[in-house]
Amino acid sequence: MASSLFEGYVFIIDTDSYSGNFEREMCAYITGRLEEYEIGEEYEKIALDELKEEEIKWFKDNIDYISDDDSCVRPYSLWETPGWFNDGYGTYWRNGSDMEEVRRVMIEKKTKFYLENIKREQEFIDDGDKRWEEKIKNSWRELETIKDMKAGKFNAYLSVAIFFSVKPPSHIIELMKKRANKFVSEVYDGGWKKVSVNIEGYRLIKFYSKSLYIL
Repeated sequence: MASSLFEGYVFIIDTDSYSGNFEREMCAYITGRLEEYEIGEEYEKIALDELKEEEIKWFKDNIDYISDDDSCVRPYSLWETPGWFNDGYGTYWRNGSDMEEVRRVMIEKKTKFYLENIKREQEFIDDGDKRWEEKIKNSWRELETIKDMKAGKFNAYLSVAIFFSVKPPSHIIELMKKRANKFVSEVYDGGWKKVSVNIEGYRLIKFYSKSLYIL
């Protein structure tokens, strides 16, 4: 997490999937601009082939860059998504979801995780590596506590935010919407996790903060 002064406009793309899996690629494809470490370069190249010269110039002149915790300067960020919550274990739910169902899924997911750990740890022990004996005991203890888990609600970051120093004109907003839709429907292959992404809406906000948090 990082903080930086920012005063400007934020174009936000709300989706139904954790945006940390694709925000670099999406931003590169929409705007033709990259972060300092140039992740998403292949999508930048596609964008520069597809965008008109005046569109490339507009993004170059008006995108704003924020420094994150790793001192990586980038023009985008994950953003909190209204109407959703994270159960704390990587599953995202819509507001109003049955919390007993949330708890059931959490228990099922954590049970599978620890059973897989126990299986792997037992294989090491069977091969004569006694160092895993304490770890497998801890895994069994953790497995026993799962039944007492309670469902929680945490912020869900399913949105991609792109920062601008000026308010994007209507034709640029429409261009970003069109390219975001094309990105999720035709261009993005799901990455190494093969996640599917659906766009739920767009927002444009004016933003000022002395401590803008970039996740």
